[in-house]
Amino acid sequence: MSNNLRATEIQEFLAKAGWGEAARTPLTADASTRRYERLRRKTETSMLMDAPPLESVPCPPGADEEERLKLGWNAIARLAASRVEAFAAVAGHLSNLGLSAPTILDADFPRGLALLEDLGDDLFAEVIRTGGDEIALYAAAGDVLAAVHRAPVPSTLPYRRGEWPVLAYDHLALSANLDLFVEWMPQRDLSMRINEQTRLRWERVRENMIGRAEDYPRALILR
Repeated sequence: MSNNLRATEIQEFLAKAGWGEAARTPLTADASTRRYERLRRKTETSMLMDAPPLESVPCPPGADEEERLKLGWNAIARLAASRVEAFAAVAGHLSNLGLSAPTILDADFPRGLALLEDLGDDLFAEVIRTGGDEIALYAAAGDVLAAVHRAPVPSTLPYRRGEWPVLAYDHLALSANLDLFVEWMPQRDLSMRINEQTRLRWERVRENMIGRAEDYPRALILR
């Protein structure tokens, strides 16, 4: 998709949502294909999430390992491929648990666009740097994770136009993510060499870790 076409889609979406004349400020991107802008309209603010459907497809619920390997990384690791539908579904679930998640003010799911409630800039690091109580902040974060883990794990999460499947973070997904260690670390540390013997040793360690992880009760993972 060309930059001009995407810019037109975004402007059409914002105009339809009533934010077409808002001042737009790009924000720091995260480690995904998503990007964000803060919108300012007089005294009001909101957030634009731009998540074009460019990644490999999410994992189909019924796909076996062979099919997932053919479909690509998102299917292998059971990731949501930055789909706005998944974001909306998880935000709704967290809100239903009594937790703070951004309200979806408007969305164009096929185009990968969403208008979100602005939750501000109070990052933990900045709050702590300016005198915030580090222990209290991380205790609160721990309480949030505990609340998520205590809640039953649904098989699907509803959103405005349907349901998003919640798939098991299974052996293939765990092993694929753990294997990133031996794929990436030699690029970071040139003294590290991965030969056949080292690889076999790593696979034994990996399988032991996966076995231990699978012994724990299942809970929703926010990755």
